[in-house]
Amino acid sequence: MSDWITTFILTDKSQIIINELQRDLKSDAVVIVICITYLLYVVVAKIRKKDYFDRKLVPISLLILALGVSWLFQDYKALQYFQNEYTKLVNIYENQGYKTTEGVVRVQHMEPVTGHTAGDIILVNSVMFEFRCASGTLGYNEIIAFGGVLTEGAMAKIYYYQSGTEFPDQNLILRIDLMENKSSIDKESTFLECTK
Repeated sequence: MSDWITTFILTDKSQIIINELQRDLKSDAVVIVICITYLLYVVVAKIRKKDYFDRKLVPISLLILALGVSWLFQDYKALQYFQNEYTKLVNIYENQGYKTTEGVVRVQHMEPVTGHTAGDIILVNSVMFEFRCASGTLGYNEIIAFGGVLTEGAMAKIYYYQSGTEFPDQNLILRIDLMENKSSIDKESTFLECTK
C-alpha cells in the first residue's frame, strides 16, 4: 500500500525564516542600544570632566553603532520582503493558483556541496525545476547534497508557482508530496530490528 507524505510545505519554512529575521532585528536593536548607552556615558563623563572611560573605545563604539544600524535596516528590508512574499505565496497556495506535476524524479544536474555552479536541476513529468541552496527563497531549495528529498527515482507530486518566464528556476516549489511505500518501510524496520 502506498501513501503520499508531505515532506515540504511553504508555510513551515517561511515561519522559520521570518522568525529568524525577527530575532536578528532584536539582536541588532540590542547592539544599537548598548552602543548608544556607552556613547551617552562618554558624553556625560566628558561634560562632568571625569576621565572614567577609555577613549579608544569611542571609535570602536561608533563603528559598531554604524554597523548595527546598517544591519538593522538590511534585516528590516529583508523581513518586509519575506513577509510580502509570504503573503503573496500563501494567497496563491490557498486559492490554488499553483500548478502541479506528478511523476518520477529525474535528476539532470546536482549542485555540489561547494556550490559555485548551477543548482540541482530535476525533471518531473516534463516540468523542469532548478534550485540552489544559497538562494533566498521561501520555496523549496534543499539540494540533494544537503539531504534534499527530490532524488533520482523518487515518486513526487510537486505544487509549484510559475513566476514569469518558462525558465526552470522560475518554478517556485510550494509543496512536495512523496510516495511512500508502506510495505517497504515495514520490511526496512523489521530488518533494522533484526540486526540489533
